[in-house]
Amino acid sequence: MLLTDGKGNVARDGTKGRAKAQEDALAAAQALRGAGLPALLVDTSPFPEPAARDLAEALGAPYLALPRADAATLSTAVRAAAAAPARQAA
Repeated sequence: MLLTDGKGNVARDGTKGRAKAQEDALAAAQALRGAGLPALLVDTSPFPEPAARDLAEALGAPYLALPRADAATLSTAVRAAAAAPARQAA
């Protein structure tokens, strides 16, 4: 489970800047997807964030906006992601 607003601000090499950080985050998400790891992305923004949705898509993971999810919804989503068969890269 990944808890994020999807808006990267520091690249993997430590440099600041959203564009490079977002590029690195999407590349990491695609690598995790390629490894077939089950995932769930929970958007922690006060309002659903397109960057988080893009990251979930790169992961091949379900997207859940936290402000709109109660404990039961979150629990169900986590169980479903954990039980999902291995994923392959798109």
